[in-house]
Amino acid sequence: MDPQEDARLKRQESGENRELTTAQLEKEENGECSELTTAQLEKEVSGECSELTAAQLEKEENSKCSELTAVQLEKKESGENSELAVAGLKREESGEDDRLPVTDLKGEESGQRSNLTMVRLETEEGGESEQLHKQSGTPSHVSGGTWPLQVRE
Repeated sequence: MDPQEDARLKRQESGENRELTTAQLEKEENGECSELTTAQLEKEVSGECSELTAAQLEKEENSKCSELTAVQLEKKESGENSELAVAGLKREESGEDDRLPVTDLKGEESGQRSNLTMVRLETEEGGESEQLHKQSGTPSHVSGGTWPLQVRE
């Protein structure tokens, strides 16, 4: 009796009723585990696997994951965050924060609120704070109505 037929009979006797790939049969004939996943079989047979995650590939022979982009791989190799998009990488390298507009960053760095309106930002950045009426909270260039501006001391 050939080894493949012997393996099939053993499976039938144990109640297993499934089709095995050639690679699985080869593993079973050698007495090795026959319940490998497709990804594991690809790795076993060809020495490569395209379905493993980056973390798994690092453990397996320090291979590179084929699902990562070239930029992500470069960042991964240098120990930097591998999840950033290309635009985020460019901003990160230039020292910019890609989560906030530049005008809001100026307020953040000085400890001011970052959700200021554009008019308030223009006023604060343009040095026009002397034009504001501290008592009413109304800028002098706005006629009528009130301005919801809290004056900082």
